[in-house]
Amino acid sequence: MEILPHNVALLHICCKEEFVKTLTLEIEGMSCGHCLNAVTGSLSALTGVLVQSVQLGRATVAFDPDAIEAHRIAEAVEQAGFRVATIRQ
Repeated sequence: MEILPHNVALLHICCKEEFVKTLTLEIEGMSCGHCLNAVTGSLSALTGVLVQSVQLGRATVAFDPDAIEAHRIAEAVEQAGFRVATIRQ
């Protein structure tokens, strides 16, 4: 049996693959490893969100739109102290 992190398991159990959406956020103000960790932590704490990648200036997540709205994902990044310049689905 594969053990999955909470949010990964949630996406696999609650969502059929065709109902999971991908979101890419262009983020301003990230400049170091601490920034990467802050954004990753903020996104990972959201129910229904699976962090796919976080790089300086960009984060990509898979999410269940029935569990969370895209603008709430952007708000989590902004609450961590960064500005979301663009959201692409």
